[in-house]
Amino acid sequence: MQGSIFLRTSILGLCSLVWSATAVAGAFKADFDTIPDGAIHASAPEWRLLSGNGDAFSVVDGAGRSGEMGDKALHIVYAGPGNLIALPGRLAWGVGETWSIEFDFRLVLDAAPVPETREMFILAMGGEGLAPDGRWVEALGTEADGEWCWAGGGPAWKVDSSLPADRFLQRPASGISTSSWFHLRFSSLKKDLPGAFENELVISDSAGRIVQRHNCSTLGTDDARQRQMWRLQQMVCGLGMGRAQPGGSVYIDNLALSSRRPGRRYECHFNDYETASLSSPGNWAVMDGSPEAFFVDKGEGYSGFPDDKALRIDFREGGGAVLCPASLGWLPGETFSLEFDFKLALDPGPVQATTELFTLLVGDPSLEPRKRWIQALGIQPDDRWSWIGMAPDLAREQDLAPGAFIRRPADARVESHWFHARLVSRKSTEPNTFESEFTVRDPVLDADVFSHRYATQATALPQAGTVWNRQSITFGFGLGTEAPHGTAWIDNIRAVVLPVGATGDELNESISDFVLNTIRKRAGEQDGEDGGE
Repeated sequence: MQGSIFLRTSILGLCSLVWSATAVAGAFKADFDTIPDGAIHASAPEWRLLSGNGDAFSVVDGAGRSGEMGDKALHIVYAGPGNLIALPGRLAWGVGETWSIEFDFRLVLDAAPVPETREMFILAMGGEGLAPDGRWVEALGTEADGEWCWAGGGPAWKVDSSLPADRFLQRPASGISTSSWFHLRFSSLKKDLPGAFENELVISDSAGRIVQRHNCSTLGTDDARQRQMWRLQQMVCGLGMGRAQPGGSVYIDNLALSSRRPGRRYECHFNDYETASLSSPGNWAVMDGSPEAFFVDKGEGYSGFPDDKALRIDFREGGGAVLCPASLGWLPGETFSLEFDFKLALDPGPVQATTELFTLLVGDPSLEPRKRWIQALGIQPDDRWSWIGMAPDLAREQDLAPGAFIRRPADARVESHWFHARLVSRKSTEPNTFESEFTVRDPVLDADVFSHRYATQATALPQAGTVWNRQSITFGFGLGTEAPHGTAWIDNIRAVVLPVGATGDELNESISDFVLNTIRKRAGEQDGEDGGE
């Protein structure tokens, strides 16, 4: 990092330029396919050149993600120092709203080495003209030794240096080298207190694996820059390249902006997904481990119909986790409910210690141990089951009978029927305090397998403070680090946030219509079959 220009004060000290577009709520998308080839600001003046040389930004046919003619992309090259262009979409951004930008990008490197860290591309977000003292910046830099560096300032400045060369693309010894496509998403929830945000940057590769992330949640600050960002009523966004030649270029495609309040409901039944690894750009993202551990299976869904799909969780070496794309708004006094159906399969073969078949992770988008709650189903060496849960204090069910879910077979694989799991948590108006319950129900027996109640007073547990201080909540699924000799399937995921004062009846009524209709349909078919006999 000798001579690095990856410092807050060094990135794009650009002049200010007023842009008189109207601020709106909603969304903006650009795939560049309808824009003529060549310099984009010349043929599409709504793309405003803020600084530098317009030749740095051109539309190229056949360069889009599909690689086919007619699929275009924006090509950003070095054409002198300090080039920055503003996107047309300028969306309203109020308190309690989440502003986000996402796009696909692909890198090209030549063989010319760089003497110090240089920015390959820059994403700038802020007020009119994107002046340096009134914006956030996220930037990818190439280093002199061929490694990579990511720097971000939204809202807390962070630099990740010495990222492996193969994280994005290795610089070739001769000629040029082109990367696969990556997907970038940056989002910011403006919270109630001045200078308070919940921000997340996620970059995933073409297989959906997360290769770079930065989560930052602030509780309010006196920092002038962050208060200025908080006061913005709309967000302007721009793309650019650094002050010096990075020895390469970048292609951008499928760009989308949105500004909206966090969702209050989320459902996933997997039938719209390809029969393949669950992860894909902009969707469920593999946080670690193999994408093949999380696979969409056709014919394995809850209904049993040939086309009904479910998420299959299979052990892969080293474990792993997959993050749901949903982030629901959750304020003090409100109740968060998450439910799903699951079934299990076991193969012959003992385990040496209690081993998880799957885990449910709830909390901060990083899902790091100190920033999440967990519910984990494990099988023990004596074939008994255990369930360990945190919401946010700890409870466990050890020594559940071997037949509580399914018995380990002596020879061939066996499969269970479906079970129903549900987490309900009311966030108190008292800091770090919740009333939570997690229940697993056996619909065949029409009885609970077990139920955990968590009634926490104010606690210093980091898992409580992190979740309570956030104004949004997300979740994912994971697997253990040792082979359980078994498989789990997940279907009919339903998450909802209910307002202050919601009753138990309202919670029961919030169960997905899709799930209820499926249950009724199956019951009707079974009645018909019985009547036919």
